[in-house]
Amino acid sequence: MNKLVLIALGYCFCLLAACTSEQSKATEAEIAREKEIVDLPELDRLNQQIIDNPNSSNTYYQRGRYYQEEGDLTAAVEDINRALRIDPDVAVYNYAKGEILFLNLKVADAEKYLKRAVELDSEFVDAYILTGRLRLYDKNFKSAMENFNQVLKINKYNAEAYFYKGFAYELARDTLRAVTSYQTAIEQNSEYYEAYVQLGVLFASVQDSKAEGYFRGAIDSRPELLEPWLHLGLYYFQRGEHQESITCFDEMIALDSTFEMAYFNKGNAYLDQYRDRKPKHFRDSILYLAHENFQRATSLNQEYEQAWLNQGVCSAFLGDFAEAEKCYRTALKIEPQFDRAARALSDLDRRRRGK
Repeated sequence: MNKLVLIALGYCFCLLAACTSEQSKATEAEIAREKEIVDLPELDRLNQQIIDNPNSSNTYYQRGRYYQEEGDLTAAVEDINRALRIDPDVAVYNYAKGEILFLNLKVADAEKYLKRAVELDSEFVDAYILTGRLRLYDKNFKSAMENFNQVLKINKYNAEAYFYKGFAYELARDTLRAVTSYQTAIEQNSEYYEAYVQLGVLFASVQDSKAEGYFRGAIDSRPELLEPWLHLGLYYFQRGEHQESITCFDEMIALDSTFEMAYFNKGNAYLDQYRDRKPKHFRDSILYLAHENFQRATSLNQEYEQAWLNQGVCSAFLGDFAEAEKCYRTALKIEPQFDRAARALSDLDRRRRGK
Protein backbone atom coordinates (compact mmCIF):
# COMPACT_ATOMS: atom_id res chain seq x y z
CA MET A 1 0.00 0.00 0.00
CA ASN A 2 2.79 2.42 0.93
CA LYS A 3 4.49 1.65 -2.35
CA LEU A 4 1.26 2.42 -4.22
CA VAL A 5 0.92 5.75 -2.39
CA LEU A 6 4.50 6.63 -3.19
CA ILE A 7 4.01 5.70 -6.83
CA ALA A 8 0.81 7.77 -6.99
CA LEU A 9 2.48 10.73 -5.34
CA GLY A 10 5.42 10.41 -7.68
CA TYR A 11 3.09 10.29 -10.68
CA CYS A 12 1.24 13.41 -9.48
CA PHE A 13 4.53 15.18 -8.93
CA CYS A 14 5.59 14.33 -12.48
CA LEU A 15 2.28 15.63 -13.80
CA LEU A 16 2.68 18.85 -11.82
CA ALA A 17 6.26 19.23 -12.99
CA ALA A 18 5.20 18.65 -16.59
CA CYS A 19 2.37 21.18 -16.29
CA THR A 20 4.69 23.69 -14.66
CA SER A 21 7.24 23.09 -17.38
CA GLU A 22 4.62 23.58 -20.08
CA GLN A 23 3.29 26.71 -18.38
CA SER A 24 6.83 28.02 -18.05
CA LYS A 25 7.44 27.44 -21.74
CA ALA A 26 4.15 29.15 -22.60
CA THR A 27 5.01 32.10 -20.36
CA GLU A 28 8.46 32.38 -21.90
CA ALA A 29 6.91 32.31 -25.37
CA GLU A 30 4.45 35.06 -24.40
CA ILE A 31 7.24 37.19 -22.96
CA ALA A 32 9.33 36.69 -26.09
CA ARG A 33 6.32 37.56 -28.26
CA GLU A 34 5.63 40.74 -26.27
CA LYS A 35 9.29 41.71 -26.52
CA GLU A 36 9.20 41.23 -30.28
CA ILE A 37 6.18 43.55 -30.50
CA VAL A 38 7.76 46.18 -28.23
CA ASP A 39 10.93 46.18 -30.33
CA LEU A 40 9.00 46.88 -33.54
CA PRO A 41 8.67 50.39 -34.97
CA GLU A 42 5.61 52.17 -33.57
CA LEU A 43 3.24 51.58 -36.50
CA ASP A 44 4.33 47.97 -36.97
CA ARG A 45 3.85 47.37 -33.26
CA LEU A 46 0.30 48.74 -33.34
CA ASN A 47 -0.53 46.76 -36.48
CA GLN A 48 0.67 43.56 -34.82
CA GLN A 49 -1.36 44.26 -31.69
CA ILE A 50 -4.47 44.68 -33.85
CA ILE A 51 -3.75 41.37 -35.61
CA ASP A 52 -3.33 39.69 -32.23
CA ASN A 53 -6.43 41.30 -30.74
CA PRO A 54 -8.74 42.72 -33.43
CA ASN A 55 -11.48 43.55 -30.91
CA SER A 56 -9.33 45.92 -28.83
CA SER A 57 -10.79 49.39 -29.22
CA ASN A 58 -7.83 50.95 -27.42
CA THR A 59 -5.34 49.72 -30.03
CA TYR A 60 -7.39 51.25 -32.84
CA TYR A 61 -7.51 54.46 -30.81
CA GLN A 62 -3.73 54.41 -30.30
CA ARG A 63 -3.12 53.82 -34.01
CA GLY A 64 -5.54 56.61 -34.87
CA ARG A 65 -3.59 58.98 -32.64
CA TYR A 66 -0.39 57.83 -34.31
CA TYR A 67 -1.79 58.67 -37.76
CA GLN A 68 -3.00 62.03 -36.45
CA GLU A 69 0.48 62.92 -35.20
CA GLU A 70 1.85 61.94 -38.61
CA GLY A 71 -0.65 64.27 -40.31
CA ASP A 72 -2.73 61.52 -41.94
CA LEU A 73 -6.15 62.64 -40.73
CA THR A 74 -8.04 60.34 -43.10
CA ALA A 75 -6.40 57.22 -41.68
CA ALA A 76 -6.70 58.66 -38.18
CA VAL A 77 -10.47 59.16 -38.33
CA GLU A 78 -10.96 55.67 -39.82
CA ASP A 79 -9.26 54.10 -36.80
CA ILE A 80 -11.07 56.31 -34.29
CA ASN A 81 -14.33 55.26 -35.98
CA ARG A 82 -13.35 51.61 -35.51
CA ALA A 83 -12.68 52.25 -31.82
CA LEU A 84 -16.06 53.97 -31.46
CA ARG A 85 -17.88 51.08 -33.16
CA ILE A 86 -16.43 48.71 -30.55
CA ASP A 87 -16.83 51.05 -27.54
CA PRO A 88 -19.04 54.06 -28.37
CA ASP A 89 -19.28 55.30 -24.79
CA VAL A 90 -15.62 56.09 -24.13
CA ALA A 91 -15.03 59.81 -23.59
CA VAL A 92 -11.53 59.98 -25.07
CA TYR A 93 -12.66 58.27 -28.28
CA ASN A 94 -15.44 60.81 -28.75
CA TYR A 95 -13.01 63.63 -28.00
CA ALA A 96 -10.50 62.27 -30.53
CA LYS A 97 -13.20 62.14 -33.22
CA GLY A 98 -14.24 65.71 -32.38
CA GLU A 99 -10.65 66.93 -32.48
CA ILE A 100 -9.99 65.44 -35.92
CA LEU A 101 -13.23 66.90 -37.26
CA PHE A 102 -12.19 70.27 -35.82
CA LEU A 103 -8.85 70.02 -37.62
CA ASN A 104 -10.81 69.33 -40.81
CA LEU A 105 -12.94 72.44 -40.08
CA LYS A 106 -16.10 70.36 -39.72
CA VAL A 107 -17.24 72.45 -36.78
CA ALA A 108 -20.83 71.26 -36.37
CA ASP A 109 -19.86 67.58 -36.53
CA ALA A 110 -16.97 68.16 -34.12
CA GLU A 111 -19.25 69.78 -31.56
CA LYS A 112 -21.50 66.73 -31.48
CA TYR A 113 -18.65 64.44 -30.42
CA LEU A 114 -17.21 66.94 -27.95
CA LYS A 115 -20.63 67.30 -26.34
CA ARG A 116 -20.81 63.51 -26.00
CA ALA A 117 -17.33 63.46 -24.45
CA VAL A 118 -18.34 65.81 -21.62
CA GLU A 119 -21.59 63.90 -21.12
CA LEU A 120 -19.47 60.82 -20.48
CA ASP A 121 -16.92 62.71 -18.39
CA SER A 122 -18.11 65.97 -16.86
CA GLU A 123 -14.53 66.96 -15.94
CA PHE A 124 -13.00 66.38 -19.37
CA VAL A 125 -10.94 69.58 -19.49
CA ASP A 126 -9.60 69.15 -23.04
CA ALA A 127 -13.13 68.73 -24.40
CA TYR A 128 -14.28 71.99 -22.80
CA ILE A 129 -11.24 73.85 -24.15
CA LEU A 130 -11.71 72.53 -27.67
CA THR A 131 -15.41 73.38 -27.53
CA GLY A 132 -14.44 76.91 -26.50
CA ARG A 133 -12.08 77.10 -29.47
CA LEU A 134 -14.96 76.02 -31.72
CA ARG A 135 -17.00 78.90 -30.35
CA LEU A 136 -14.12 81.29 -31.08
CA TYR A 137 -14.18 80.00 -34.65
CA ASP A 138 -17.86 81.03 -34.76
CA LYS A 139 -17.01 84.34 -32.99
CA ASN A 140 -19.38 83.34 -30.19
CA PHE A 141 -17.21 84.85 -27.46
CA LYS A 142 -19.75 84.39 -24.66
CA SER A 143 -20.05 80.65 -25.24
CA ALA A 144 -16.30 80.34 -25.62
CA MET A 145 -15.76 82.04 -22.25
CA GLU A 146 -18.31 79.77 -20.59
CA ASN A 147 -16.30 76.73 -21.68
CA PHE A 148 -12.96 78.18 -20.59
CA ASN A 149 -14.43 79.23 -17.25
CA GLN A 150 -15.84 75.73 -16.78
CA VAL A 151 -12.28 74.43 -17.07
CA LEU A 152 -11.17 76.87 -14.38
CA LYS A 153 -13.96 75.66 -12.09
CA ILE A 154 -12.48 72.18 -12.45
CA ASN A 155 -8.89 73.39 -12.12
CA LYS A 156 -8.24 77.05 -11.35
CA TYR A 157 -4.56 76.62 -12.27
CA ASN A 158 -5.15 75.50 -15.86
CA ALA A 159 -2.81 77.65 -17.98
CA GLU A 160 -4.42 76.68 -21.29
CA ALA A 161 -7.81 78.01 -20.20
CA TYR A 162 -6.27 81.36 -19.28
CA PHE A 163 -4.42 81.45 -22.60
CA TYR A 164 -7.58 80.91 -24.64
CA LYS A 165 -9.46 83.44 -22.53
CA GLY A 166 -6.71 85.88 -23.53
CA PHE A 167 -7.09 84.89 -27.15
CA ALA A 168 -10.86 85.43 -26.92
CA TYR A 169 -10.36 88.88 -25.40
CA GLU A 170 -7.83 89.71 -28.12
CA LEU A 171 -10.26 88.70 -30.86
CA ALA A 172 -12.91 90.84 -29.15
CA ARG A 173 -10.39 93.75 -29.16
CA ASP A 174 -10.23 93.89 -25.37
CA THR A 175 -6.45 94.21 -25.24
CA LEU A 176 -6.08 94.93 -21.53
CA ARG A 177 -7.96 91.78 -20.50
CA ALA A 178 -6.12 89.81 -23.16
CA VAL A 179 -2.77 90.87 -21.68
CA THR A 180 -3.91 90.00 -18.15
CA SER A 181 -5.09 86.53 -19.21
CA TYR A 182 -1.90 85.77 -21.13
CA GLN A 183 0.16 86.88 -18.14
CA THR A 184 -1.89 84.63 -15.86
CA ALA A 185 -1.27 81.72 -18.24
CA ILE A 186 2.48 82.31 -17.82
CA GLU A 187 2.09 82.54 -14.05
CA GLN A 188 0.56 79.06 -14.12
CA ASN A 189 3.09 77.69 -16.62
CA SER A 190 6.35 79.59 -16.97
CA GLU A 191 7.14 77.65 -20.18
CA TYR A 192 3.94 78.64 -22.01
CA TYR A 193 5.46 79.52 -25.37
CA GLU A 194 2.31 80.72 -27.13
CA ALA A 195 1.45 83.14 -24.32
CA TYR A 196 4.91 84.72 -24.52
CA VAL A 197 4.55 85.16 -28.28
CA GLN A 198 1.08 86.71 -28.06
CA LEU A 199 2.22 89.15 -25.37
CA GLY A 200 5.30 90.04 -27.41
CA VAL A 201 3.21 90.69 -30.51
CA LEU A 202 0.72 92.84 -28.58
CA PHE A 203 3.42 94.99 -26.98
CA ALA A 204 5.44 95.19 -30.21
CA SER A 205 2.38 96.51 -32.05
CA VAL A 206 2.54 99.64 -29.86
CA GLN A 207 6.34 99.76 -29.76
CA ASP A 208 6.39 98.94 -26.04
CA SER A 209 9.81 97.72 -24.88
CA LYS A 210 8.15 94.94 -22.83
CA ALA A 211 7.87 93.07 -26.14
CA GLU A 212 11.58 92.25 -26.04
CA GLY A 213 11.28 90.42 -22.72
CA TYR A 214 8.30 88.38 -23.86
CA PHE A 215 9.95 87.36 -27.13
CA ARG A 216 13.04 86.32 -25.18
CA GLY A 217 10.77 84.36 -22.84
CA ALA A 218 9.42 82.54 -25.90
CA ILE A 219 12.98 81.82 -27.06
CA ASP A 220 13.91 80.46 -23.63
CA SER A 221 10.87 78.17 -23.57
CA ARG A 222 11.33 76.86 -27.13
CA PRO A 223 14.95 77.56 -28.19
CA GLU A 224 14.70 75.25 -31.19
CA LEU A 225 12.03 77.35 -32.96
CA LEU A 226 12.63 80.01 -35.62
CA GLU A 227 9.45 81.99 -34.97
CA PRO A 228 10.43 83.86 -31.76
CA TRP A 229 13.76 84.92 -33.28
CA LEU A 230 11.85 86.25 -36.30
CA HIS A 231 9.47 88.21 -34.07
CA LEU A 232 12.34 89.65 -32.04
CA GLY A 233 14.33 90.52 -35.15
CA LEU A 234 11.39 92.35 -36.72
CA TYR A 235 10.75 94.16 -33.44
CA TYR A 236 14.32 95.46 -33.45
CA PHE A 237 14.07 96.31 -37.16
CA GLN A 238 10.95 98.41 -36.58
CA ARG A 239 12.82 100.31 -33.88
CA GLY A 240 15.77 100.96 -36.19
CA GLU A 241 18.06 98.74 -34.11
CA HIS A 242 19.64 97.15 -37.15
CA GLN A 243 22.56 95.30 -35.62
CA GLU A 244 20.32 93.69 -33.01
CA SER A 245 17.90 92.59 -35.72
CA ILE A 246 20.77 91.15 -37.81
CA THR A 247 21.91 89.16 -34.77
CA CYS A 248 18.43 87.64 -34.49
CA PHE A 249 18.33 86.69 -38.16
CA ASP A 250 21.80 85.14 -37.80
CA GLU A 251 20.42 83.03 -34.95
CA MET A 252 17.70 81.83 -37.31
CA ILE A 253 20.29 80.93 -39.93
CA ALA A 254 22.25 79.00 -37.30
CA LEU A 255 19.09 77.01 -36.58
CA ASP A 256 18.20 76.49 -40.25
CA SER A 257 20.60 77.63 -42.96
CA THR A 258 17.99 76.90 -45.65
CA PHE A 259 15.31 79.28 -44.33
CA GLU A 260 15.11 81.95 -47.02
CA MET A 261 13.09 84.42 -44.94
CA ALA A 262 16.00 84.83 -42.52
CA TYR A 263 18.29 85.95 -45.35
CA PHE A 264 15.59 88.22 -46.77
CA ASN A 265 15.07 90.00 -43.46
CA LYS A 266 18.80 90.21 -42.85
CA GLY A 267 19.12 91.84 -46.27
CA ASN A 268 16.37 94.31 -45.34
CA ALA A 269 18.20 95.18 -42.12
CA TYR A 270 21.27 96.11 -44.16
CA LEU A 271 19.37 97.89 -46.93
CA ASP A 272 17.41 99.97 -44.42
CA GLN A 273 20.69 101.55 -43.30
CA TYR A 274 21.38 102.99 -46.76
CA ARG A 275 21.48 106.80 -46.83
CA ASP A 276 22.59 109.01 -49.69
CA ARG A 277 24.41 111.31 -47.29
CA LYS A 278 26.63 108.49 -46.00
CA PRO A 279 30.17 108.08 -47.41
CA LYS A 280 30.35 106.03 -50.61
CA HIS A 281 32.40 103.23 -49.04
CA PHE A 282 29.70 102.82 -46.35
CA ARG A 283 26.90 102.85 -48.92
CA ASP A 284 28.60 100.29 -51.13
CA SER A 285 29.45 98.04 -48.20
CA ILE A 286 25.84 98.07 -46.99
CA LEU A 287 24.52 97.39 -50.49
CA TYR A 288 26.88 94.47 -51.09
CA LEU A 289 25.88 92.87 -47.80
CA ALA A 290 22.19 93.39 -48.53
CA HIS A 291 22.56 92.07 -52.08
CA GLU A 292 24.40 88.99 -50.83
CA ASN A 293 21.53 88.09 -48.51
CA PHE A 294 18.78 88.75 -51.05
CA GLN A 295 20.69 86.63 -53.55
CA ARG A 296 20.92 83.85 -51.00
CA ALA A 297 17.15 84.07 -50.42
CA THR A 298 16.38 83.82 -54.15
CA SER A 299 18.79 80.91 -54.58
CA LEU A 300 16.88 79.04 -51.86
CA ASN A 301 13.45 80.03 -53.18
CA GLN A 302 13.37 81.06 -56.81
CA GLU A 303 9.71 82.09 -56.45
CA TYR A 304 10.48 84.70 -53.77
CA GLU A 305 9.35 87.80 -55.67
CA GLN A 306 10.03 90.30 -52.87
CA ALA A 307 13.61 89.08 -52.55
CA TRP A 308 14.07 89.44 -56.33
CA LEU A 309 12.77 93.00 -56.11
CA ASN A 310 15.12 93.96 -53.29
CA GLN A 311 18.05 92.26 -54.99
CA GLY A 312 17.27 94.41 -58.02
CA VAL A 313 17.15 97.56 -55.87
CA CYS A 314 20.65 96.83 -54.56
CA SER A 315 21.92 96.20 -58.08
CA ALA A 316 20.42 99.45 -59.33
CA PHE A 317 22.05 101.46 -56.51
CA LEU A 318 25.36 99.76 -57.32
CA GLY A 319 25.00 100.76 -60.98
CA ASP A 320 24.42 97.26 -62.37
CA PHE A 321 21.30 98.13 -64.36
CA ALA A 322 21.33 94.91 -66.38
CA GLU A 323 21.07 92.74 -63.29
CA ALA A 324 18.51 95.09 -61.74
CA GLU A 325 16.29 94.73 -64.83
CA LYS A 326 16.65 90.96 -64.74
CA CYS A 327 15.62 90.87 -61.06
CA TYR A 328 12.60 93.14 -61.59
CA ARG A 329 11.43 91.13 -64.59
CA THR A 330 11.84 87.88 -62.64
CA ALA A 331 9.70 89.31 -59.83
CA LEU A 332 7.02 90.34 -62.35
CA LYS A 333 7.10 86.94 -64.01
CA ILE A 334 6.38 85.35 -60.64
CA GLU A 335 3.72 87.93 -59.74
CA PRO A 336 2.47 89.90 -62.78
CA GLN A 337 0.45 92.27 -60.53
CA PHE A 338 3.48 93.19 -58.39
CA ASP A 339 3.13 97.00 -58.56
CA ARG A 340 6.36 97.80 -56.74
CA ALA A 341 8.40 95.73 -59.19
CA ALA A 342 6.62 97.40 -62.13
CA ARG A 343 7.36 100.86 -60.73
CA ALA A 344 10.99 99.91 -60.06
CA LEU A 345 11.36 98.72 -63.66
CA SER A 346 9.82 101.97 -64.94
CA ASP A 347 12.14 104.04 -62.72
CA LEU A 348 15.12 102.05 -63.94
CA ASP A 349 14.18 102.76 -67.55
CA ARG A 350 14.01 106.51 -66.82
CA ARG A 351 17.39 106.43 -65.10
CA ARG A 352 18.91 104.70 -68.12
CA ARG A 353 17.50 107.37 -70.39
CA GLY A 354 18.73 110.08 -68.02
CA LYS A 355 15.28 111.41 -67.22
